[in-house]
Amino acid sequence: MNQLFPIIFSLGGVGLLIFGWGNLSGGFSSKDWKTTNGVIIESRLVDNGRSKSRGRNNKPVIVYSYDVGRDSFTSDRILFGIASKEWVTKYQEGTSVAVAYNPSEPGQSTLNTGAHITSWIAPLMGIAFLAAGLFMFRSSRK
Repeated sequence: MNQLFPIIFSLGGVGLLIFGWGNLSGGFSSKDWKTTNGVIIESRLVDNGRSKSRGRNNKPVIVYSYDVGRDSFTSDRILFGIASKEWVTKYQEGTSVAVAYNPSEPGQSTLNTGAHITSWIAPLMGIAFLAAGLFMFRSSRK
């Protein structure tokens, strides 16, 4: 039973590292993506269920369409990281935008390239959880 918490922490850390690395690597690779013109088709805030007392209960939903060759796509990725509600002001419905898309997978796109500072949260938490789990496992073995 005393091995359960170290295992949970370690597995959680590995999961956060895998998830976070995917977000980071996507952000880094997006710097080299091609761009095309797009248009914002939906821009609104939705309640994400967080505490209203913290004032962070709204999540931006920005949906845009774009064409690559003869194919049309829609996406809702604003950036690689956590988007704040201020993006709704910047990306209003009907606005023309530059869309960066993955040339080898044109359905993958973003409005802002690069790894946003918030994309580092999950991998850093993963390292912390993994380290804590390994430390607890090592301490329980003594």
